[in-house]
Amino acid sequence: MQFLTQEMDGKIQLIMSNFIILEGFNILGNLVVVQFTLAEYLLIQNLILIYI
Repeated sequence: MQFLTQEMDGKIQLIMSNFIILEGFNILGNLVVVQFTLAEYLLIQNLILIYI
Protein backbone atom coordinates (compact mmCIF):
# COMPACT_ATOMS: atom_id res chain seq x y z
CA MET A 1 0.00 0.00 0.00
CA GLN A 2 2.85 2.35 0.90
CA PHE A 3 4.48 1.67 -2.48
CA LEU A 4 1.21 2.38 -4.27
CA THR A 5 0.83 5.80 -2.63
CA GLN A 6 4.47 6.65 -3.38
CA GLU A 7 3.91 5.72 -7.03
CA MET A 8 0.81 7.92 -7.12
CA ASP A 9 2.77 10.81 -5.57
CA GLY A 10 5.45 10.38 -8.22
CA LYS A 11 2.85 10.45 -11.00
CA ILE A 12 1.19 13.54 -9.53
CA GLN A 13 4.55 15.32 -9.24
CA LEU A 14 5.38 14.40 -12.85
CA ILE A 15 2.02 15.73 -14.05
CA MET A 16 2.50 18.91 -12.01
CA SER A 17 6.02 19.54 -13.35
CA ASN A 18 4.82 18.91 -16.92
CA PHE A 19 1.96 21.34 -16.34
CA ILE A 20 4.36 23.98 -14.97
CA ILE A 21 6.71 23.53 -17.96
CA LEU A 22 3.79 23.81 -20.40
CA GLU A 23 2.53 26.89 -18.58
CA GLY A 24 6.01 28.42 -18.81
CA PHE A 25 6.12 27.80 -22.57
CA ASN A 26 2.64 29.28 -22.87
CA ILE A 27 3.74 32.47 -21.09
CA LEU A 28 6.90 32.69 -23.24
CA GLY A 29 4.81 32.23 -26.39
CA ASN A 30 2.45 35.00 -25.30
CA LEU A 31 5.40 37.32 -24.61
CA VAL A 32 6.81 36.66 -28.09
CA VAL A 33 3.41 37.41 -29.65
CA VAL A 34 3.13 40.63 -27.62
CA GLN A 35 6.64 41.71 -28.69
CA PHE A 36 5.86 41.03 -32.36
CA THR A 37 2.58 42.93 -32.08
CA LEU A 38 4.37 45.83 -30.40
CA ALA A 39 7.15 45.83 -33.01
CA GLU A 40 4.57 45.77 -35.80
CA TYR A 41 2.65 48.64 -34.20
CA LEU A 42 5.81 50.73 -33.79
CA LEU A 43 6.84 49.95 -37.38
CA ILE A 44 3.44 51.11 -38.66
CA GLN A 45 3.68 54.25 -36.50
CA ASN A 46 7.13 55.00 -37.96
CA LEU A 47 5.91 54.44 -41.51
CA ILE A 48 2.98 56.79 -40.90
CA LEU A 49 5.37 59.42 -39.50
CA ILE A 50 7.68 59.03 -42.52
CA TYR A 51 4.81 59.44 -44.98
CA ILE A 52 3.33 62.52 -43.26
